[in-house]
Amino acid sequence: MNDFVLNRSASFPRWMRVTRSKDLPRKWFVITEAFLKTVELLLLSKPPECAYVNFTEFQEHLHIDFNAQPVLAKRHAILINRSILDYQNMAWAMTNDGILASEAEDIFAMDNATMKALTPKNGGQQSAKNVTTQVSKDGRIEKKVVVFNNLVTEAELEVSMASRDSDVRSRFKGIMANLCESGPDRPFRTPVADWQSELDRLTVKFPNFEHVISCVIRPHLALSTHPGIEAHRMQPIFLVGSPGCGKTAFTRALQKVFDVPKPLYLVMAAETNGMSLCGSSTFFSNSSPGLLFERLAHPMQGEAPVANPLVIIDEVEKAKAKEFDPLAGLYSLLEEDTAATFEDQALPGISINASLVRFILLGNEANIPEPMLSRLLTFEIEPLSASQLRRVSQSIFESEVKKLGIAFDHHLPEGVLDQAQGLSLRQCKIRFQTVIGIAVANLKSQVDMASWNSSGTFTNNNRKIGFV
Repeated sequence: MNDFVLNRSASFPRWMRVTRSKDLPRKWFVITEAFLKTVELLLLSKPPECAYVNFTEFQEHLHIDFNAQPVLAKRHAILINRSILDYQNMAWAMTNDGILASEAEDIFAMDNATMKALTPKNGGQQSAKNVTTQVSKDGRIEKKVVVFNNLVTEAELEVSMASRDSDVRSRFKGIMANLCESGPDRPFRTPVADWQSELDRLTVKFPNFEHVISCVIRPHLALSTHPGIEAHRMQPIFLVGSPGCGKTAFTRALQKVFDVPKPLYLVMAAETNGMSLCGSSTFFSNSSPGLLFERLAHPMQGEAPVANPLVIIDEVEKAKAKEFDPLAGLYSLLEEDTAATFEDQALPGISINASLVRFILLGNEANIPEPMLSRLLTFEIEPLSASQLRRVSQSIFESEVKKLGIAFDHHLPEGVLDQAQGLSLRQCKIRFQTVIGIAVANLKSQVDMASWNSSGTFTNNNRKIGFV
């Protein structure tokens, strides 16, 4: 409580707990008092057991954090959220236009035209990353980031697209309508509550990635959850290692810790241009947005989009640059400043803030252009030692058994662990899947050496397979 002042006014209900930062400008006090009275009135019919309200100042903007226990009903959460944005807008207007109100009536007397002129175009309090704090539909406090800028009305769109083909105008109009409906901002997803413990478990499961976790992932999540930081950007990383060392499995496991939707996964060996990531130009008759836009704009498999998704780009050293370089769009996306104003080729004029997207590149060799290497933190992933491989093999086996959800012994015999030493992690996973099936088919509830030996090589070199 050193940086905050506890405010317990007799004029507010007993269930309300209010704190203000000591450096909060006095010009905002009337706004904070008005907000508290609004909250009281909105929750008068069904107050929570306890509600925590915190007012802070950051970069000359008012931040209002609200948290109720138990979680508010959806309609109450929406009303509180709208109130937070309205009062933050008032504070923003006072700061940027020098309006100092000594009485609440001075604020509420402003007509709609005045408030519209004072309110930022995208709404909410403005900051370096256009971050606002609000209450989500399920009553949780969450940060939202303005991801899509320059959204326009249908009339404005008709004027700007007048010279385009009718099919292009139609597609663009549909995309713009969907964006206007969903709004310009997306939630900045914070990690799971026990992210420290989850990273400890990942370090045990992927010991050869310990340096990546300690140098990048753990510091990034610590800053992402720090109360004084709005939205932290993870530095793009490049993991280089031999096939089967666990690169893909490790990066996919980060999804659970980050608490984000399924990663966008691209294999550069299969790409001949950058359209998959960055879209195709409107000059093509079949122009369409890229996968990054889709991931930021629309729900995927029932999961709502977030401002900081995970993007995994595999086999990056195998990108085939003939007429079009598949990596071209990455140069701007890996730079924070240019990523903040990224434009999909199919959506000219729409500025996309992709600066918070988490990029992890994977490769067997660090043979990529130097300008791209300079934008990345590169880690060489060493092969597992014998003792590490034993622990990881056991962990992979346990995961496969758990995935099946059957009554089966989770421990591998020492002899099986000895023979698994010569396999890559990918080979281990495939072999374990096979050996479990063989054991179950033989009415066994554990793996033994007979089942393991039966899951070995299946090729008969004396027999040719084909057509006659």
